[in-house]
Amino acid sequence: TGAELPSQRLNRFGWPRNIYSRGRDTPVPVDLVITSGAAATSTTFETVGMMDEEFFIDFVDYEWALRCRRAGVPIWIAPRAVLRHSVGEPNARRGALRGTLHGPSRTYYKLRNCFLLFRKRGVPRVFAALQLATGLAYNLIQVASVAQQRLYLRTYVTAIRDGLIGVRGRRPVA
Repeated sequence: TGAELPSQRLNRFGWPRNIYSRGRDTPVPVDLVITSGAAATSTTFETVGMMDEEFFIDFVDYEWALRCRRAGVPIWIAPRAVLRHSVGEPNARRGALRGTLHGPSRTYYKLRNCFLLFRKRGVPRVFAALQLATGLAYNLIQVASVAQQRLYLRTYVTAIRDGLIGVRGRRPVA
């Protein structure tokens, strides 16, 4: 849509607050940012470690950013930098609801990885619980909104099962 996606700051309990950089000239400190257009130094990776590929696709960036936060490594938004990035099929509609529609594979990771956040040290429980609650609700609405409901429902159930038992990494979905 061309709209700025928010980055976030977490309060002491892990509750996120959206942060936008629009209209600012100086860098903005945040705790969470999507890393599609991120830059980091080798020292940062030496301090924090590499991104956890076992999350595969979703929450890779947030989990890494939370490790940065725990290690005292700041994350900044550069307001003048712009990244044009497409995520899913925008403007999916179901009645009054609007959102981004993802394919079955992406749906699986978005939901399964919400469960995996609880297994990672340093991820605030409130943040993980909020991601799980919104992930369950969003993906259930998506199941009801797509033509391939059986495929999406199977993906939804598999993601919950795999998340509960701790399945990690890339896996075939369908």
